[in-house]
Amino acid sequence: MFPNRITVHPLVDKYAGCLLGLALGDALGAVVEAQPPADARRYVESVLRPRLIPVRGPGAHRFGQVTDDTQLTRELLLSVSPTGEFRPEVFAERLLQLVVSGRMVEGGERAERCGATACAWRAVA
Repeated sequence: MFPNRITVHPLVDKYAGCLLGLALGDALGAVVEAQPPADARRYVESVLRPRLIPVRGPGAHRFGQVTDDTQLTRELLLSVSPTGEFRPEVFAERLLQLVVSGRMVEGGERAERCGATACAWRAVA
């Protein structure tokens, strides 16, 4: 029926769906990260359900910006070899390059000083 359609391995599709779900949850929930569940519930009821868009997200980021949680997960997935083997040395190098390149997303109260993940990797670099 679709002669030019690319066949995707079912696991790849599942991993992509998991990463997309993580990124969406991360981006929408970053505003209330590390807050008590009652605060998160109030945020969902008063902001997300009525489809209001906050002026900004955590730190100086726009609403909807993913955090380092999504970035680290992406780098972890990209560190798995085509044969399915996790390669810690590749993961470590990918994380180091993420920080050294300045692409690491930081936010929240500590952004002015140094986000915890980026601080740790800068110390390694």
